[in-house]
Amino acid sequence: MPDRTCLKRHLLYASVEAYHPRSPGYSSGPARWLDSPSEVGARSIDFALAGRFAEGVVIAFRGTLPPLDLTPDGRRIVGPSFEQWPAVIRDWLNNLNTLPRPDAPTDVRPQLPGRIHPGFAGSLTGLWAGVAAAVERLRGGDPAIPLYFTGHSKGGALANLAALCARRTWPEARVKAATFGAPRAGDSDFAQAYQAAGIDCQRYEVRGDLVPDVPPGGVAVGPGHDVEAVTFRPPLGRLLSFPRIFVRDDRGILPPPIAAHLPYRDFGYDRHVYETGAGPEWS
Repeated sequence: MPDRTCLKRHLLYASVEAYHPRSPGYSSGPARWLDSPSEVGARSIDFALAGRFAEGVVIAFRGTLPPLDLTPDGRRIVGPSFEQWPAVIRDWLNNLNTLPRPDAPTDVRPQLPGRIHPGFAGSLTGLWAGVAAAVERLRGGDPAIPLYFTGHSKGGALANLAALCARRTWPEARVKAATFGAPRAGDSDFAQAYQAAGIDCQRYEVRGDLVPDVPPGGVAVGPGHDVEAVTFRPPLGRLLSFPRIFVRDDRGILPPPIAAHLPYRDFGYDRHVYETGAGPEWS
């Protein structure tokens, strides 16, 4: 049985909470926040939660705003409100700005070697000042405090970029990252610089999830952990399973690549992410 108390599982919970900061019921359990986390970039398409676990400072980046989402129990598909659609469209257009280039627009560009995904670099630009201020406040003057950067999907790519920035900004801190279904933030030069910086990045990918393989030319960072996909009965299967015939459950109609990418309750990441081979708490 997976260890449901492991640190990386709670970093996943924090990543899920970044999508729905006032609805923690989207994952199987709460994150380990010591106090309510602060919000960074709450009015933009880019967003992060910043707070403390007992193990150190945690920054959880939100992934891309979904055009369709699920209810907290993960059973029903819902769409964004009319007012939310412009932000959803802008976020997806930002993701499509994929061609890595060395002059990616970001005010922390000197700390990002190699060719970087311009959309992700621009997202970090909008968040970095707030993230850096939150880290300064939360670390309480401790130069060696562990800094954990995490996120799902696009949020994982931002976590990778931010981790390298943090290594250059707070050289005495222990910088770690845990990403879930993250696309590739930069090219081989970026990946080499990331490795040379000594950042401990644990990268989780569900089999069948296509997002970690994009964009073309990008290089993944950190050791990868394969996670088993979770499949659900299609509606016809439920007709043969009384009494669930009367319970609406849309999970069975989701295409496998989409279901494989979801971090919510009972999907692959939430069901199977746990500590493997790096100590009971990865601290």
